[in-house]
Amino acid sequence: MTRQTGNLYGTTPYGGDPACNCGTVYKLTPGSGGHWNETVLYRFTGGADGIIPESSLAIDAAGNLYGTTFFGGNPGCYLNGGCGVVFEITP
Repeated sequence: MTRQTGNLYGTTPYGGDPACNCGTVYKLTPGSGGHWNETVLYRFTGGADGIIPESSLAIDAAGNLYGTTFFGGNPGCYLNGGCGVVFEITP
């Protein structure tokens, strides 16, 4: 999980798009009474954007998030254990 200005950012390897269940990037924002509010920032589709994000996220000064997926990118890679992609989520 990555933290910036009180918010936490992370990934889930599954969930998101019901047709794919390929994973998500999310943000947790502090709420009242110690509760957290979740916002899904991105739902992976299993295509060129990848599938199964598994890395911690890096964040730059502009608020862009960077991470990697286990599979995706090149469909021919699935039989060989996956190629994966590096992704960027912009605010």
